[in-house]
Amino acid sequence: MTQILKHALAFGLAALIWSAAPALAQQAAPADPPAAPSPTASTPKPVGTFKAWSAYTFEDKGRLMCYTQGEPAGTIGTAAERGKAAVMVIQAPDAAAKDQVSIVLGFAPSDEKPVNVTIGAKAGRGKKFTLKKFAVGRAWAESDSKDRQLVDAMKRYDWLVVYSVSAKGEKVQDTYNMSGFGDAYDAAVKACK
Repeated sequence: MTQILKHALAFGLAALIWSAAPALAQQAAPADPPAAPSPTASTPKPVGTFKAWSAYTFEDKGRLMCYTQGEPAGTIGTAAERGKAAVMVIQAPDAAAKDQVSIVLGFAPSDEKPVNVTIGAKAGRGKKFTLKKFAVGRAWAESDSKDRQLVDAMKRYDWLVVYSVSAKGEKVQDTYNMSGFGDAYDAAVKACK
C-alpha cells in the first residue's frame, strides 16, 4: 500500500474514532474534513485503563479497530474555544494501519507552523519530532517510519510535550505523563490481533 493511501486511511480512521468518541467530538471540524465516518461504527469499548493511558476497541463494517489514548497532565497557554486534547495511537490490522500516531489539538492549527513534540525523561528535554501534516484538528507524522519512532520513544520515556500554534496564532504547550502508555499500547495491540 502506498504511503498516500496509508495516510488517507489513517485520516478516515481518525474521523471514525472522532465521531465515536464523545470526549473528542467537541472540536471544530476543518474546512475540508476527511470522508464521513460510517454510520455503522460502534461506540468504543474500553479494554483497560493503565495509569494515565487507556485502550479501546470498536468495530466498523465488521473490521476491528483499536487505539490507545492519553490526555494532557498539564497545559500552558490557551486557545479560544478549545476542545479536548489527546494523543492517540491507532491500530487497524485488517486495514494495514499500525501505530498511526495523531495529536488531537482541540483547535485548528496554523498551517504555517509545525507541531513540535519532545519525548523524554524530563518535560522539555529528549527526542524531538516535527509534525507537519494536519487534518481534522490533528497533527500527524509524515511516514510510517516516523510513527514507529514516536511510538518507540513513547514506550521508553516519561513525558511527552506538544508545542503547537493555533490558526489564530495562540501558542499552547500540552504535557503528557507517559506512565502506563506501554501497558495500554500492548493491550490495544493484543485486542486487535
